[in-house]
Amino acid sequence: MTLYTRLFLWLLLLFVALLAGIFYSQLNSTRDFLIEQQSAELDNAVQAIGLPLSHYVESGDTVAMETAMNAVFDGSYYQQITLKIFEPEAEITRQYPASPDHVPAFFEQWVDIPTLTRTTTLTSGWLQLGTLSVTTQPAMAYNKLWQSSINLLYTFFGCLLIGLLLLKTLLDRLVKRPLSELEAHTQRIANNDFGAPLEPPATRELHTVVTAFNHMSKQLEAHQTQQAQEADVLRKRAYQDTESGLGNRRWLLLQLEDWLDTDTQGGLILIKANAIAHLRHANQYPQAAQLTRVLSDALTHSLDQATLALPSRAPFTAGSASTASPIHQEAIAHYIAHYHVGRLSHTEFLVLLFDVHTETQTLADTLTGFARTLVADLTAVQHGQAIDTEGHLSAGVVINQPSLNTPSLTTPALNTLSGPDRLSAINVPQLLAQCDNALALAQQQSDHVAIIGNDLHVEQHQWGKQQWLELCQQAMADKTIETTYQTVYLPTGHYVHKELFTAIHRQGHVYRASQFLPALEALGATTAFDRHVITLAGESLSDLSAFIAVNIARHTLQDGVFLQWLDDYLSARPILSQQLIFELPESAFIHQPNAVKALCHVLDKHRFTYGIDHYGSHFNSVSYLRHYHPRYVKLDFAYTRRLEDDVQKDALLALTRNAKHLGIMTIATRVETHTQRQTLTALGVDAMQGFAMEANHD
Repeated sequence: MTLYTRLFLWLLLLFVALLAGIFYSQLNSTRDFLIEQQSAELDNAVQAIGLPLSHYVESGDTVAMETAMNAVFDGSYYQQITLKIFEPEAEITRQYPASPDHVPAFFEQWVDIPTLTRTTTLTSGWLQLGTLSVTTQPAMAYNKLWQSSINLLYTFFGCLLIGLLLLKTLLDRLVKRPLSELEAHTQRIANNDFGAPLEPPATRELHTVVTAFNHMSKQLEAHQTQQAQEADVLRKRAYQDTESGLGNRRWLLLQLEDWLDTDTQGGLILIKANAIAHLRHANQYPQAAQLTRVLSDALTHSLDQATLALPSRAPFTAGSASTASPIHQEAIAHYIAHYHVGRLSHTEFLVLLFDVHTETQTLADTLTGFARTLVADLTAVQHGQAIDTEGHLSAGVVINQPSLNTPSLTTPALNTLSGPDRLSAINVPQLLAQCDNALALAQQQSDHVAIIGNDLHVEQHQWGKQQWLELCQQAMADKTIETTYQTVYLPTGHYVHKELFTAIHRQGHVYRASQFLPALEALGATTAFDRHVITLAGESLSDLSAFIAVNIARHTLQDGVFLQWLDDYLSARPILSQQLIFELPESAFIHQPNAVKALCHVLDKHRFTYGIDHYGSHFNSVSYLRHYHPRYVKLDFAYTRRLEDDVQKDALLALTRNAKHLGIMTIATRVETHTQRQTLTALGVDAMQGFAMEANHD
């Protein structure tokens, strides 16, 4: 029962008790008044008839005696009149039996109005002639008292109704409204939506409570903001270069490890700006930092325009920089869907281009032309600076081929392999050594661009995006998409949920999602595949009492037809609301907030939950998390590697604390060793997923 209901009921009970007391008091007062009135009227009537009746008794006029008695005593007020004559002995009696009209029997039983009797002696001088006895009739008193009670009840019911309305109005205004606003604001705070502070009510006690609540809410908001800022600062300290704003060397090495783990084709472009080295050698560090920032912004702008393949490219300008030359953006975007860029050293920038679907020689020609264009663009930007810059830019290109080994379903159910199961034949130091060799070779060329790679002139077939799309469409039509699961466990070993992974088994080969999904994303054809996987998950849940997480691609979130289909699908299957979990990439929350909000609205409407994948992978602030209510966040793999690094530990700890303060579970992925598991547990990670957890569970 709510406080408002309790207050209302107790005040109502008090008001009713007050009215009942007043009613009882008024009823007794009216009863006593009627009894006194009867007594006075009886005395007056007896005194009034005594003198003439004595004369009639003395003269023996019986007719006159009866006439006088009938005239004075009315039957409605008197029950019995008795006249006893002593000489000669005679008795005249009049009885008027009457009962109250329209008076319930219970009222006569509950309320007692006694009958009154008065007896007087009739005399003539000293001679006693007789006696007169008169008894009252209570019927009239009962009628008046009942009528008075009815009128009093009507009045009290009216007062009760008016009192209830006034009581409700006052309680609504003075109690319910402030408490409702306080409760609603509390719920919003629980959902990390602080909003504007509450207006303190006029009631002194509630004013104090609301003022203190606003203060605590402000402190909590400031604390969460501080936690998010601390997480951002530590994360950027660990993985972002301060001068350029790009990823630092630590971050680049982690991205390279992940790329080699996925064992996919791609390329590296290592760009060296000798002008930065000259400025630093001349102790012109501010000018070197300025040039670094300008070149970094220009490089990022050029890569965005190229990989997005926009219809018209807006040139990058910085200060007095000249307009950059056009990039072969359509050719780059046709083959490459994603990239990473970072600062490898004071003078070197590294570009990683991955998710490539073309033949090696075609990619080599495309990346060589792209590197020449980047060098020309950055040279134009460098010459446009108002500082004295000497030295040219060089670019070394490295092409890396995946191994020819075919993955097997016996490997762990992950989209990527790591550790001893990695298929790539080259490691990160060897790859960076090739980049250095290519850069050294480029500085000897007239156009300052050179390329090296493994077997550039060997004809090695790599599927194109359209071939991957046809493979997926055929697999969906034949219903041959295979699903595997990897379980998320608490550090105690208790089960949390399972993540669904897909693969296509065709002609003795197993194609993992990491191989065909980039092609579907590049073609914008992920919607049909995601719908098919969600349907498979729903069918499996009908036979299993489990919790399954399904990944949704970024492009699918922008499809309005998919949202409508998902709305209908979830509406028809409310029983799956606690079992089917949707996993969304963090990049969608950063770059597609409107699409994510629309999807979250559909999920919330049907009481389905979702998680966030690759949490902390972007250099944008993680404060966006306050505006959503995910079931969990999966830490980006970069935070679960190299846990011996104290800087990385601090960044991971800040991220987990930020999520914990928002009441969100944190999950670490790719946990492969017992030591890694123990370290993550000590850093406050709630659950883990990976080979170490599976082995420990077994």
